Amino acid sequence: MDKVGTIRRIELREGGIVRETLLALSDLQRTVVYDIIDSPMPVQDYIARIDLHEVTEGNKTFAHWSVEFEAPADKRKEMVITLQDIFRVGLLNLNQLLGRWSNAGQENINRHAEG
Repeated sequence: MDKVGTIRRIELREGGIVRETLLALSDLQRTVVYDIIDSPMPVQDYIARIDLHEVTEGNKTFAHWSVEFEAPADKRKEMVITLQDIFRVGLLNLNQLLGRWSNAGQENINRHAEG
């Protein structure tokens, strides 16, 4: 999924399908922006952004994953918790995939997921 406008289809373990559109991708700025166009989650106007920042000490990368979305008032808190968990697991999986796992990295991910 590296061309703007590409639609990605994700089948969830619990059932259901999420469809995302790649809105922006910049190798130079190390940024990815995507939206959700179809999801079993009660979200609308969902736009997420991943920014990667070089950490000068230790040859590491800091990932900042953020999202703006609308949800019914009675579901908003639940969706924030759900999305924080999705982001936390996604970043942990990425970290493991890249082979750069460390206790410091896990503490940093957990701290940002809670904030």
